[in-house]
Amino acid sequence: MKKSVLIILAIFSGLVCGAQFKGGHYSDLDDSETVAAFKEHISYLSAVSLEGRQAGSEGEALAAEYVGTKLQAYGITLLSPEGGDIFGISQENGDTLVSRNVVACIPGYDKTLRDNYIVIGARLDGPGVLNYTLNGEAKSRVLPGANGNASGLAMLLELARRLSQTSLMLKRSVLIVAFG
Repeated sequence: MKKSVLIILAIFSGLVCGAQFKGGHYSDLDDSETVAAFKEHISYLSAVSLEGRQAGSEGEALAAEYVGTKLQAYGITLLSPEGGDIFGISQENGDTLVSRNVVACIPGYDKTLRDNYIVIGARLDGPGVLNYTLNGEAKSRVLPGANGNASGLAMLLELARRLSQTSLMLKRSVLIVAFG
C-alpha cells in the first residue's frame, strides 16, 4: 500500500515539475502574442542603432517616436506630440540636460472618478554610449539598456495595450508616461 502511494506521489510530482519547463502546461506561452510583442519592443528599443537612447540623443527621439506610434496604434490618445515633449534641466555646471517625455491617456468612464488618475510610467532614455581608454586606445561601447529601461518600456506598452482593450472597465483615467 505504502509503495503504491509513493509511486503515485512520484508520478504526480514529476507531472507537476514537468509543467514548469518547456513541453509542460505553459509551453504555449513562448508563442503568445504578448511574448512576441515584448521581443519586438525590446529588440527595437535596445538596438545598437539607437545608441543606448541617451537623453537628448537621436536614439532617444527615435524611441519616443516608437512609443508614441505604438500607443496610437493601440487606440490610446497621445497628450504629447508623437516624438514626445522636449524639456531641459539646467545643471550646476551651466549645461542643460535635454530629454523628452511621451504622455498618453485612457479616459475612465465614471463621471465622478474620471478626473482621478492612475499613473503608470517607465524610463524612456537609456545609458547611452560608454567611452573609455584601454591600453592607451580610445574605445566606445553602446550600452543598450535592454535589462532595465527597454524591458520597462516594453512592459509599459503591453500594459497600455491590455488596458486599452479593457478600457470600458476603467472607472478612473489612466495616464501612461514614458519619461526621460
